Amino acid sequence: MESSHAYNFLVISPVYGFSHMKYQAALANKLADAGHNVTFFQPFVVDNYHDHDLIKDASIEIWNYYHDEEGLKHIPSEACMSNAWHSSMYQSDVGAAFLLSRYLFPVFEHMCRKMFEDLELHEDLKSRQYDVVISEAFDFCGLYLADYLCMPSIISTFTGNRLNALAPVLGEPSFLHYLPSPSSRYGAETRLWDRANDVWHKFFSSYGFEKLFEMQYQQVHKLTNGKVKHWKQIIHEVTYHFSNSNPYLDFVIPTISKVVPIGGITVDQNWHPLAQKDNHAEYLDQILRKRRHTVFVSFGSMVRSADMPKEFKESMFKMFADHSNTTFLWKYENPNCEELLQSLPRNVHVAKWFEQSALLS
Repeated sequence: MESSHAYNFLVISPVYGFSHMKYQAALANKLADAGHNVTFFQPFVVDNYHDHDLIKDASIEIWNYYHDEEGLKHIPSEACMSNAWHSSMYQSDVGAAFLLSRYLFPVFEHMCRKMFEDLELHEDLKSRQYDVVISEAFDFCGLYLADYLCMPSIISTFTGNRLNALAPVLGEPSFLHYLPSPSSRYGAETRLWDRANDVWHKFFSSYGFEKLFEMQYQQVHKLTNGKVKHWKQIIHEVTYHFSNSNPYLDFVIPTISKVVPIGGITVDQNWHPLAQKDNHAEYLDQILRKRRHTVFVSFGSMVRSADMPKEFKESMFKMFADHSNTTFLWKYENPNCEELLQSLPRNVHVAKWFEQSALLS
């Protein structure tokens, strides 16, 4: 029996980066647990994660959406970010500013094209009379589609603690006096060079995503004959923006009431290995007891350890060997690689996946 106070939510979650999917799924689960009607719309940008178990509430409708024939020709490979280990696109603010959009736009281009050309999809979405659409300002296509279909309320999200390109558009005051760049000193140690570096970082860290959103806007503007708002107007008019930040852990910066920090939403507070009767958790527990200290090594779901250059891996092997009293758990996509296993010291354990809830418990 549906609650008369329930809202009808559409959560758009492109299948691309696993952490982004997990964040959107956590939002969907929380909304469903609160009694709302939730549809979890998954455009499969990549051919991966088909069997993920991120959706926990059985009441959530999962809507999978796939590429057409043209899109299938352009699906990114699992090793699509192998150059992250050495490319200037990832190693400097300047590289990211000018190269990030050139990489990400083609990744999202064909799924976005299909979503805007699919008139049957549009009619189906409108017929469901959603009250709220939640989509991330990473692949902006979902937000463009929500605006194009005139959805009553739009909530933007971001998986990181903040996206600098969005802050001024949302209406937040300048964070320059509060948020140092990753390479700047702060507090009493701040010098003039650090302040200049903060300005440099603010500009270049914002430009990369500004350019990406602009390229996507030009695409959907053409597809809709100009019937979609500019990304800055959409962000400025969102009902709320959910930020994956925690003011108690992050640098505290001035903000506005519609920017809602929800850091930690992906953590299952009720998870406990004993309650789960989880063999994986028991296996981890045995490993963790072997030495006093344990280090978990992971570079995320997109930058793969298996693609790491040989000289980088050799440095990792040396570091592992130099800290023989520490156990290392390495998330590695090809854990059965003979060459890898022969090079690893005994204090290193590799696996495609480690349950982080089990590690933290």
